Amino acid sequence: MIKLFILCLCLAGGAADPLEIVKFDPFGIDPDAEDGLPYDLVESSAQIVDYRKPTGEYLCAFPFEGTVALAGKRYVLGLDSTDLEAEGFNRLRFDENGNGDLADDPLLEAIPLDETTAEEMRSTGHFIRSFPRIDLKLPVDGKMEEYGFVISGIRQKLSRVAFQSDALLRAAVYHRGEVAIDGKRTPVFLCDANSNGRFDDRLSVVEGWDDALNLVDPIAAAVGGFMRTEGDALFIGARHALGSRDALGKKHTVAELVHLDDRFFRLAVSPSGDRLSLTPLTQPIGYVSNPAPRFTALVYGDLGAVEITGQSATPYPLPAGKWTLAECTIDETPSDGKRNRVTARGAPKNPKIEVRAGETVPLPFGPPYRPLVIVDLLPSSDEATLILEITGRGGEVVTRMEVNGRNPPRPLLTIKEKEGSVVTRGLFRYG
Repeated sequence: MIKLFILCLCLAGGAADPLEIVKFDPFGIDPDAEDGLPYDLVESSAQIVDYRKPTGEYLCAFPFEGTVALAGKRYVLGLDSTDLEAEGFNRLRFDENGNGDLADDPLLEAIPLDETTAEEMRSTGHFIRSFPRIDLKLPVDGKMEEYGFVISGIRQKLSRVAFQSDALLRAAVYHRGEVAIDGKRTPVFLCDANSNGRFDDRLSVVEGWDDALNLVDPIAAAVGGFMRTEGDALFIGARHALGSRDALGKKHTVAELVHLDDRFFRLAVSPSGDRLSLTPLTQPIGYVSNPAPRFTALVYGDLGAVEITGQSATPYPLPAGKWTLAECTIDETPSDGKRNRVTARGAPKNPKIEVRAGETVPLPFGPPYRPLVIVDLLPSSDEATLILEITGRGGEVVTRMEVNGRNPPRPLLTIKEKEGSVVTRGLFRYG
């Protein structure tokens, strides 16, 4: 069975605390930060704009036009230039009224560059031009909600005759307030981590995801295959959302459960980010452990997805129940050395991890590792592809292995006749 492990929690059933919206200038200085740092630590990554063939009227010969999704609705934008080779993209129109026509939208000029930066961009042919914040009301959960974002236009010279153009959209807004935890008012900051106009995106795991096909596939569900969807960013115990990282408090990923001081809380967030609540989980707690010096793991079950960070057989709390390993990483990198790390993915068919109240159970992944050669016969041909899989003790499949910061030596394959004579030899390649 193909399942999407993400739970939506209705806010109507419990008290939620209000959060206020804050718009900011990503290129300015935060006036409230003690250290006066720029607005560079709001945890939002840029959304890549989807290119489409330009349809409007532009000054330059090679404009960029594309669409971007905000709160489930697509908007058009167009990048233009008065002098593409000397300035990059320095003009922008954004479809603020959402009618798909840029002709009736205001023209924005790029933020001016200092002369040093401008000369460097001209000499390298790599222009990144940003534009003033755009404020927009988005349709979220049946209401029009305030939002703000910035757009950057990229024009990069690849060769004498080849260029690449892109556009990025990044949230320029967050929510802040206080939430009740055990009767104590605790400051929180909520960020739109993927810059899509919503603040309730949750960490989740999709079973049966086929990366090659970019869809959920029954065959992939049978043999393994996951897709991890990232959640938005929540800081709890923060003094301020911006400035130094010490002031941010502890970062959490928006998910069904939040782990605080060996306790778990159900997290509820409104789609617009204006309300948030944390409710203590009443389910009993057990523990998991792994002997690796340092490790991370993503597990999922009926309570959603949970990220685990542990070390050296130290028990890590987890609600009692059955959990499935989606991915894991073992890190044995010395503090002064090159990276030694193994990353692997689990499979739905692997045994469940049964966590019992008050007990510690093994989190089964890691060495010993075993090689497995899979023969993929090509249809209507006498040729076959040989695929090498390396599996750990929990059945997880290794996706990346680094020894002293590099891939280990390429594995050697020898094919022999029954009596021992060598038919052929070859080396597997990574990737």
